[in-house]
Order: sequence, then C-alpha cells, then structure tokens
Amino acid sequence: MTPIVQTDADGVPRFLRFDAPEAPSGLINAAPQPAAHAFLRQRSDLLALAPALLTALDQPPATQLQDEAAGLRVLGEKRQMDSITVAYAQTYFGLPVIGAGVSVTLRAAPLGVLAATSTVRHDITVERPAAEPLKRALVLAEREAGAQLAGTEIGLDLTAADVNATTGPMTNVPGNAPADMRINGARLVVFRYRAAQRHGDTHPHAPDTDQGFAESPLPSLPLPALPDSVADGSHRVAVELYFALTTPAWGRLNWVAYIDVITRGVLQLKPLVDHAVADVFLRDPITKGSGLTPAATTAQLNPLRDPVTLAGLVAPVGGTQALSGDLVRVVDAVAPAVPVPTAGAPYNFIYDARTDNFSAANAYFQCDRFFRLVRDLGFALPAYFDGTSFPVQVDHRGFGGLTINARCPGDGMGDGIGTLEFALADLSDTSHPLGIAADWRVVLHELGGHGILWDHVRSPNFGFAHSAGDSFAAILCDPDSSAPDRFLTFPWVNIGRRHDRAPAAGWGWGGANDVGGYSSEQVLSTTLFRLYRSLGGDSTSLARREFAAFSTIYLILRAVGQLTPATNPGSALGFEQQLEVADSFVWNRTAPAQTHAGGAYAKVIRWAFEQQGLFKAPGAPSTAIGAPPAVDVYIDDGRHGAYPFQPVHWGCTDIWNRRSPGAAGGVHQEPVVGATNYAYVRIKNRGTQAATGVQVRGFHALPGIGLVYPDDWAPMTTPVLAAPNLAAHDSTGVVVGPFEWTPSQVGHECMFFSVSASGDPSNIDGRITGSIPEWRLVPFDNNIGQRNVHPVALSLTRFDLARRRFWLRNPFDHAVKVELAATLPAVLAEHGWTLDFVSPGAARFGLAPGQVKEILFAMTPGKPLTRADLPATAAGRTLVLSAQADGMPLGGMSYEIDPDYVDPNLPGATPGQPCGPCEPCHPDGAPLDLAALLKCLKEGGAHVEGVHLRRLNVDIVFKGDGCC
Repeated sequence: MTPIVQTDADGVPRFLRFDAPEAPSGLINAAPQPAAHAFLRQRSDLLALAPALLTALDQPPATQLQDEAAGLRVLGEKRQMDSITVAYAQTYFGLPVIGAGVSVTLRAAPLGVLAATSTVRHDITVERPAAEPLKRALVLAEREAGAQLAGTEIGLDLTAADVNATTGPMTNVPGNAPADMRINGARLVVFRYRAAQRHGDTHPHAPDTDQGFAESPLPSLPLPALPDSVADGSHRVAVELYFALTTPAWGRLNWVAYIDVITRGVLQLKPLVDHAVADVFLRDPITKGSGLTPAATTAQLNPLRDPVTLAGLVAPVGGTQALSGDLVRVVDAVAPAVPVPTAGAPYNFIYDARTDNFSAANAYFQCDRFFRLVRDLGFALPAYFDGTSFPVQVDHRGFGGLTINARCPGDGMGDGIGTLEFALADLSDTSHPLGIAADWRVVLHELGGHGILWDHVRSPNFGFAHSAGDSFAAILCDPDSSAPDRFLTFPWVNIGRRHDRAPAAGWGWGGANDVGGYSSEQVLSTTLFRLYRSLGGDSTSLARREFAAFSTIYLILRAVGQLTPATNPGSALGFEQQLEVADSFVWNRTAPAQTHAGGAYAKVIRWAFEQQGLFKAPGAPSTAIGAPPAVDVYIDDGRHGAYPFQPVHWGCTDIWNRRSPGAAGGVHQEPVVGATNYAYVRIKNRGTQAATGVQVRGFHALPGIGLVYPDDWAPMTTPVLAAPNLAAHDSTGVVVGPFEWTPSQVGHECMFFSVSASGDPSNIDGRITGSIPEWRLVPFDNNIGQRNVHPVALSLTRFDLARRRFWLRNPFDHAVKVELAATLPAVLAEHGWTLDFVSPGAARFGLAPGQVKEILFAMTPGKPLTRADLPATAAGRTLVLSAQADGMPLGGMSYEIDPDYVDPNLPGATPGQPCGPCEPCHPDGAPLDLAALLKCLKEGGAHVEGVHLRRLNVDIVFKGDGCC
C-alpha cells in the first residue's frame, strides 16, 4: 500500500498514513512496541529519520545526562478500542526533548501500522552543562514531592509579584508567603527557549471584532531577565519543575517552570490552567427558544428546569445523601467558601434556579454527564483519562469572588484533570446567584476542550488553537436547538464567538485571525461544525443529526487520544491528519451497543479543512479556501465532487443503462431482466494534477433500501474497466463502459460504481474496515456513485404500480422499528393521488438485525391529469420512497414518471421497438388472447387511455369511437 505523506512548510515529512494496515516485514505475532520499533527502522525514510536516531528505540528516556546526542526512546503505549499508539520522545544526552518525538498508531488485530507522526527537530544542538551547575540542578530535580520550595530557588522574588494588572502584591494576601510553595515533581529535560512564550505557550486572546470582547489574561509572575548567553530558539538542559502556589483572584494553582541548568534562569513559567468567559448553556433559555437573558428572574427561569436522575451517586451515609459519585464529587475546594448541599430522604436536590444549591446539583449532573457521554461513545474512562483521579472534584462556586468564568486546571503534574471550578453566569443579581455550572455548554468547553487534553498532551491547549471545546459545545448543542442563530456558539451570554467564520473575512487557516487562542478556536469550530453538517447535521431527521454529532465528537475524542505530549499538533494540518487516522478504526459504541465500520469519513474531514483554507495552493491569498487533493477523481452526484450534506444519495444520473452497446449521450433505459444490458458511468477529476491509472468497478443489487456493502452488491459481468487519464480540474469527464450485466429482478436493480486512480483510491479499495450500509458509504466518498432511479409509466387516469416492489434491509446489528414514507410529486398530490404500502405491516413494522423484507406498494389515482399538467423536468415528476430505522434515514428509491415509457419486461414486449399494427382482438370467434391484447393496448393503442384488469373482465376506456 502506497503511504500518504504530509510535509510541513519547510518540506519536512511530519505525517504518514496508510489506507490499509502495513505489517513490518519479518515479524509475525509481534507485540505492539517491537512492531513499531521495526516499522521505524524499516521505513525511516518516510519521516526522514536518520539512523542515529533509532539506536535506542526500546529504551526509556534517561534521568541523568548520558553521552549520546540526539535519539528516539520509547515512552510507552496507549490503547483505545482497536488501536494502539506507541509514543517516543526525542532525546538529547538521553534526556527527553520537550515537545519533540514520534508516535506510531497501529491497528490491534491484525497488527499493522496505519499512521505515524513526527515532531522531531532535525537540527538540534545542546550545550552540555559543567559538573557544578549540573550537580546543583540534580539536587533540585531529586527533591521529594510535597517538599517546601522557596521562590529564590527558582529565581522568583514573590514579595513583589503581581499576578496580573488588576491585583496587588502577593504579600497582601494571606497564605501567599514563599512558604506556600510546594514541589509536585521535577526531572531533567531538554527545553527550547522561546522569548515570546516565556510566560506560557498559550496563544494571545485576541479581541473579538464583532463584540469588542477581549479575553482576560491568565495569571503570571514577574521573571528576571535572562542572560544574553541564552539565545532565543536555543535548546537548553533544564529542570522541569512542577509546583503549587496560591495567587490572588485565582487561588491555589499548580504551575510548571523550566529552569536553565547553567544560568538558573527561568526559561518558561506557566500555570496549569485555562478558562472560558461566559461559555454558556446547552438547553439554556435561548437554546430552548424562550428568549430569556441571563438577567432573568427565578420565577422566569424555574419553569425551564428539567427533572433528571443523578446517576452514579454513592449510597447515603446515616440517611444523608451527598453529591458524590463514582465519576464526580462536588466539593468546596477554593474560595469563596460556599457549602455543598446534602439531602435526606427522599434525596431530592430540587432548588430555585438562582441559588448556589441549584448550581451544585448542576455541577454534579453536567460533569457526570460528560464522562458518561465519553464512556457511551466507547472509550474506557480509566484508559482515556489515565492521569486523572476519579471521582473528579468539582467546585460549584469557586474561582474567587464575583465573576463570570469557569476553569479546568490540571493536577499537580499536568497529567490529568485537577479540580474543576465554576463561577457565575450573571452579575446583575449576585444576591440570587445564577451559577455557570448549570450550563452544559460550559462543561463541554471545559471538559471537552481542556479536560481531554490534560491526559494526552499535558497541556490544556492545542499547539495551534485554544482547544476543541467550542466545537463540542456547537456540535452537541445543535441537533435539537431552537436558538434563532444556529451559528452563535454561546447564544445566551453573547461574547461574539461563532462557528460560521468565513476565510474571505480572515477566518481561514493561515488567515488574519488564525493567531492562536480563541480566534483560532473559532476557525477550528467552524471547520468541525462543517464536518458535522456534512455527516448529517443538515438532515431534517433528528436521529440523523444526533448520529452526525456523536460521530464527529467520537472522531475528535479518538484523534486527541492518539496524541502525546511530544506530538501535540502545532498546526491545523497536524490535527486534521489525526482525525483521518481516527476514522480508520472500527467504532465500537457502548450505548447504544453498536459497531460501525471505520474508513468512511476521511475524505469529508479533508474537505472540511480545505474549505476553511487549509491546503492552500502555492501563492494563494490568505483569504482563499484550500486546493483539492492532487488527484481527486469522482462520479458527479450533483455536488461536483464536494461534500455538503446530501439527503438523496441514490440519484446519480451520471450512471445509466442501455439495452444495446452505445452510451447514447447518457440517456437511461430500464434494463431487461434475463438479458445482457450495458451500463455506463461518467467520471471526472477535481484534482490539481492529472489522474492516471484510472479504473472503474461496477456492481448491481436488488432494488432496495438499507443495502450493505459488500454483502448486497454483486460485481457486474464486466467487473472492472480501465479508463483514460483525466486532466487536472476536468469537470467534463469521460464516459466509461459498457459494463455488461444481466439483471434478475423485474422492477429494476440498483447500480453502484466506484472509480480509483493512482493517489486517490476509493474507500472500498482497502480503507473500509467491514460491512457498511450505503447511507454511511456512498455520500462520503466522491469516488462512489449509486443509481436507484427508475422510470415508470403513468396513465393520465391510472398509475399501475402493481408490479413494483423493492427490498428493505435492516443494516444495523440490533432490532429496529421501520417507518416508510412516500413523497409524491406536487402535481399528483394536488390532484389527490395517494400511495399506500400494501405489504404486511404497511408503513410501520419491526425488523430483526440484518433482516430483509419485500415491500409492495400501490397508487390510488385522484383526479385525471392532462399531459400539460406534468412538469417538464424529471425532478418535478419524481416520486421518492424512503425508510427510517428508529428515526435514522436509511436511503430510498426514486421513480421518475414518464407517460411515454414502455416497460421492456412486460409479456410480449420487444424492448426498444414500437408495437406493430393491431390485429382483430378476437378474429373468427377465437378465444381472447389477453397477453396480445395487453401488448396491443399498452404499446399500440393510440385511442386507448387506460386498461384495468378486474378478475376475468376487461374494461377498455376509449377516447372516441372505433377499435384498434
């Protein structure tokens, strides 16, 4: 399998992936780490890894300086569902280089490599410290956790420290003396000094131009200047020191400092915390459609409360129930001191909306709800949050004084979530406090943004944006929202954050507003919301929108779970690649228990980032969208190779059938059962380069809904044809065919085509991990097209569909309730025509897992039509039948009404030839030849408007006098 390699702006390989797992040669039944080691050694050229880097792959990083220079050493492995990520740290002198390394992601069974990421620094050099400063550094690095730390030991004068521009000296606050500092842990590392990031590696929080809102700064401490010998961008041997310190306004926080071994200067100091101002309310009053502002009164807000069950609570003690469970525990951890409510029998935590107790109940429910969501999506919490201690502590009224805020700090070593803290949602009536913990959007930003990052990258932020927290809030809140503005991320307290930002206005990747922090987070949330919309977020079905939301969140969670501290992406491309890899694996969802084949969405992920300005063509302006892939062959289903949501994915008219060889300009003829037919498909190229090595595969299946690939699809007699090369940006395309095939079902069969080219394989050519329903396959790969469109005859007074039927499959691995629906052309509905499903169960019935059911339907005519009534376009004459399983759309069948159509499968019909002159219906008193009569009346009776068979009687309606 040819690897797909992505490089950075300097042409250095950073990401590679395979569409199918690659097993390192010479290893059978290897364990994950030896397999990853072997892969790096055998394919080191793909990531430009010098052999000298690979000599100690199986060793962990050292704790003291060694003689070797640059290398890679294993850190360990992470498992989630069917994937394993093996992490390596880049080392120098055997010490880990912060933020540099490699990760290899494997499919667990059968074991094989699917992707690798490199943040290796290829030009690194480090000055070796002399013996005396190194000895002094080791004393600090080997101090026990919990030991007292003096500020002067790390070059800090805390007696004059201001934590930000709005607070006074720390000595004015009780408990902030240097004795308040405690060591959490320390080690020797190699650290790259960046002058602009000395007070933290988070990006600036730029003001929002729509609302004039500027984010408040994070806490910081004054740092003495570094000697000139410490050059910006240089790598230094340093002590990585984690410590705890109380600061005004922020209370007690955990910090990390990197202290240069040679000069003892602080190379970087940052708090292990991040926050969001007024990120408010899933199901808030605006989302619920009430229009209430945060200043609403208790009387106005109380009716909007929802009764819920608090899951996971530990048993009452002495008849008293606490807000403490297996995942979350509400505590009064930080100022102000606000007690946590308890309840006696019957253990109801029911309070007025504007009270601290209501905030406490919400703090438990919303945070517990998040962790249960992650578990329900299939992630094992102890493995995914492997550095977090459960139950997670949550303070419902923390964060210091009166403020609108929330935060998700890390623990003492930055390995997991610390104590989650919530403040207020409104300051207009603080005597009746409205807690921000009641807002699901706040929890999604904090836990879905920062909480999931701590355990995987030891930071609350991506290297290129604040987090994916806004994306969680926007996507999970959208399916059932009644907010008037769908694209306002936080509609209740409007701080101007949106997820419909346009590259043309500077909100693209590489645009004027892609400066990191919250600005780039809006670019990211716009990108991921586009992905959600394409996967079904724009569907009219609530179940489909919810599935799209959960699918997108699953991909984000899994992509973050593949990260390591050394491979925290510093660019949008880095995260885009992780999302594509995440899609490669099988999704085993826990609740409801479902298994979804992987490999369906990678091209949509790429397109979503492309539309936001990633993958720009060389020389393109910063306001441009990205360029398509180098090769992007497609079958045009009306979207011209792009991926906006398509509710009808089975209507591709660039696929057609002929009854004799010859493409005939794309004019479709219904196939003849039992005879050789000839199918054709038009293919195009959206890519920036010519497509070569083009091949097209053809399949057919029973006419049906809920078809599953490959189970229900059979290759055509001509299974594959080579196609000519396609020029770059070829929107005209070429016709490929004929594909010979022999239908077996009266009433047509469905046709399915797939095109592949060098550099652009179809998803069915190795990427798809198992059987997959058509509704998850066809719309999300422009290499694939499907046609379930059939012409039918229409008398102007009758519509005989007695011969029409299709098959319906339940593609799920669980029982479902099916609902069928018919959408009639407007002209038929206006004339009172109706359609009924006449098979057992009619339009509503249950299906067992994988069950296939034959569906019969019939039309009841209304008022007669004239030919002038019929629309000229096919779309206006098309009847659509569709099916939903538990509310999830499965697909459909389309029937194009053509009053001149002749069904080639009728008895005695000669396909493609008009009926000859009629002979007497019953010459010389001979018995009536019903088949001949029907043939005559159907195809040659110019004066006959309709024929209706009623038992043994034949009623013939004539337009005027005479016979045939």
